[in-house]
Amino acid sequence: MINRVPLFNLNAVLKETGLTADVLRIWEKRYQLPAPERSKGGQRLYSQYDIETIKWLQNRIREGIRIGRAAEIWKEFVKNGNDPLTVVISKSPIENSTSDHENSMDDLRAQWLDYCLKFDEVMADEVLKKAFALGSIESVCSNVLQKGLNFVGTQWYQGTISVQQEHFIAALVIRHLETLISILPSSSRSETILLGCPEGERHSIPILMLNLFLRREGYKTVFLGAGIPTSELLNAVKIIQPNLVILSAQQFHTAATLQTAASIFLKNSTPLAYGGGIFVDIPELCSRIPAYYLSDDLLESIKRVNMYFTAPQQIPTVFQVDEAYRQVNELYQRSRRQIELSVIQQFEKETLLMPVLESANFRFYQQISSALQFGDMNFLKRDLEWLLGMMSYARKENTPGNAILVEETVLNNWMLDESKQILREKQSSDYVLKFVIAYSNAIAVYMGSSGKIITDFLKSFLITKHYYPLQ
Repeated sequence: MINRVPLFNLNAVLKETGLTADVLRIWEKRYQLPAPERSKGGQRLYSQYDIETIKWLQNRIREGIRIGRAAEIWKEFVKNGNDPLTVVISKSPIENSTSDHENSMDDLRAQWLDYCLKFDEVMADEVLKKAFALGSIESVCSNVLQKGLNFVGTQWYQGTISVQQEHFIAALVIRHLETLISILPSSSRSETILLGCPEGERHSIPILMLNLFLRREGYKTVFLGAGIPTSELLNAVKIIQPNLVILSAQQFHTAATLQTAASIFLKNSTPLAYGGGIFVDIPELCSRIPAYYLSDDLLESIKRVNMYFTAPQQIPTVFQVDEAYRQVNELYQRSRRQIELSVIQQFEKETLLMPVLESANFRFYQQISSALQFGDMNFLKRDLEWLLGMMSYARKENTPGNAILVEETVLNNWMLDESKQILREKQSSDYVLKFVIAYSNAIAVYMGSSGKIITDFLKSFLITKHYYPLQ
């Protein structure tokens, strides 16, 4: 028989169940489950039966039952004189409960996004409170926050939301994740995991979410955040002595930085695991990084981390880059400033482009150098396609940094939407193509035949995309 004597304080219950204090209070207030007693000092005290009640409710939620319905089922059992903890639950009365749960999360995500896009922080927080009362932390993070951020990223790419809206939503998500992490109990495992993003990587939300999930698994974690220079990362490893380092990269050039760090860690016998969206977009990169790849799914990543500590595997053999690429990369980096100045000179008459040429030069340098480091210029295709695709959309931002984009006000109101789209795509992509041609011509001048690995790729890409070839 399960003990009903109130012995445990709130922190002990949260540690045992993984629930947050806010969610537990909602359950107690709204559903009277569990029903803790009070000490003389007013502190809530829970019995083992209360803890098992919480776990019972959590199991029903995992089966796809809404928390409100789960509470009703519990009370129906009690009303009929049965102890819910001893009754075998039949799934037949709750057909379609999983889809109902998924639909409710979809609805909550839509509501949350709607308030976020209106900069309504208070109402957005209220929606999240409902979501956390309905589902587990992992479910809300995956189905509301992560999917919501993916939607926001797509809408920004297509120009339907502003960068301010994107930043506002990202800040809200980070705040919620940090709050959830701060209220978790102390680690219950001996392993320490160091997490962060390589230098240049600003997108820290995925690895922050992984940090939360690892903490809930009982691991001790040290989170360094975004954009950690490799030298500082190495210093942190010396001080912390972690059992595992996990890095996350979302961009092509930060994947190259991650590769550099991985090579150093391998020499130092420091175990490294990694993940990030770029490895989903270009899975071939994984064969070039001497470390353990986790997964694009955070819950699967947790399983692989657990597996690493129970049954470590050998680091997979990595692809050996041709020495010619390394030599071209060294020459390219030495010629960089001459190439960039030449490009700027070729656009002297394009005054609108001047504010963005420096950043365009830097971005192109990062991408080309990374492709050479990985030993395959074809990896650059995705980035060029992404850029050309983005520039086919009108932008909401009206800043000098978007001077190369065609603004909606430039287009005639009487034109059909299809005609407007064609005009936008032609004019904005023309700017990109002119830049690529100017850059390739500069490479040919300052690198000579040694730059053919780069210029041949650029020519081939433009021909494949049915744009005019480089001269």
